[in-house]
Amino acid sequence: MSQLDGPERPAAASTPEPSATYDPSEQSAVPGEPVGRAEGRYDLRVPLLGIQAPVIEIAADAGRVLLPPKDPLLAGWWRDGAAPGAEVGSAVVVGHAVEGGEAAFNSVGRLRPGNALAISGADGEQWYRVVSAETMSPADLAARADELFAQDVPGRLVLVTCADWDGTAFRSNVVVTAAPT
Repeated sequence: MSQLDGPERPAAASTPEPSATYDPSEQSAVPGEPVGRAEGRYDLRVPLLGIQAPVIEIAADAGRVLLPPKDPLLAGWWRDGAAPGAEVGSAVVVGHAVEGGEAAFNSVGRLRPGNALAISGADGEQWYRVVSAETMSPADLAARADELFAQDVPGRLVLVTCADWDGTAFRSNVVVTAAPT
């Protein structure tokens, strides 16, 4: 993928990792920097859907893929992109959807333009309004990564999760873009 005034744009994982026992010491995407469940850098809230999830830092893997945190109740913020609340750039937050189980992003696919959400951290709270909610194939997500994860756009929040469970795997991704209010 190309580079636009910043780090190379990753692709979000299209399917969840195999089930495993959650171990907070293995949570961080940064080797040697464990991040426990209660140590989220941000908190994401979507009042309409009852979502309240800690958001921890994550990095893209060697293949430039963003993998959500192992704990499905956490969300992951791409640390090489804009921070939530930044005036410029896409703050990309990914999370698991789990068919038949609990996960922070299970209902993200129900968001529609106009819905409100907030993300808070040490610098305060920023409210956003959804401007688009799209379901797309993993190939389309990868093809549009430069656009969706752009860092040269007005500040925005981009949520990414899995969708369209077929009984064995998720076949699509949901991408929600929200602008600050």
